[in-house]
Amino acid sequence: MVIEFFMISIGLMSGGFFFRDALAQRPIYELVAGVVVIAATLTWGFEMYGLAAVKWEQLNEYQRQTEIDSENAARAEKIEVNRELQTELKRLGCYGGPLDGVWGDQSSAALSEFLKAVGRQDEFGDSVKVSDARAMFSAAPDQVCSTAAATRVTTTMRRYKSAYNSHVKNCTDYVFVFRVRKRTPECTALQANRDRYARQLEAMGVQPPG
Repeated sequence: MVIEFFMISIGLMSGGFFFRDALAQRPIYELVAGVVVIAATLTWGFEMYGLAAVKWEQLNEYQRQTEIDSENAARAEKIEVNRELQTELKRLGCYGGPLDGVWGDQSSAALSEFLKAVGRQDEFGDSVKVSDARAMFSAAPDQVCSTAAATRVTTTMRRYKSAYNSHVKNCTDYVFVFRVRKRTPECTALQANRDRYARQLEAMGVQPPG
């Protein structure tokens, strides 16, 4: 648009010189020539300005569309990466949700479950790079989360039964045929330990016996 304004200025100056000389020398044809030059310059200038404005708007629209396309491409790439991670977590037995590429609470919980299963939760916490996740997924055996979950259930069940038997053995008396529980600090601690393992089993979806 700077070029158009420059050309208009040159045309107006030329027309102005014609017009000034025409007024000084009085010949009518020079006066007419000056008016024609000024009118033609203004007409051409307005046309060029209109074309420049259209081109400027087209350029802005192109830039806006480029930004939108770039954002859409980045969003699509993120969805594909998330879908890849969800697929791997499902293969490892950690994820049971849809493979939709939307990384929500269920996907985050599945990743935490995986890190716990491979013993690297303390190392990464809640922040894992995609490259690190891919490396760990490829090195982990299939259904690692299911195996780890089963192992945790077995271990917790064993601890619960031990706490339960210890509580019954040390805190139960029989008066004739009636069973009476002792109310000592030691028994209170044993009961709390038993209840703790019972809650862990319930959180795993297992009903504690007894």
